[in-house]
Amino acid sequence: MVDGQRLTFETTGLLDGVFRMRDRETGTIWTHLDGKAIAGPLEGQRLKMIPIPQTTWGQWK
Repeated sequence: MVDGQRLTFETTGLLDGVFRMRDRETGTIWTHLDGKAIAGPLEGQRLKMIPIPQTTWGQWK
């Protein structure tokens, strides 16, 4: 969520070798590495990062 608005993301491909996503609600382009909006109405905003533990399939199951 950004400014109380729930966003839905879709892939847009690669730009300079880095995966990019676009939110359907505003059309803003985001980088997945740091959650920063790089183009569009929400440019400069950042998504809240959620910690994700790194594990193996054996440990998880």
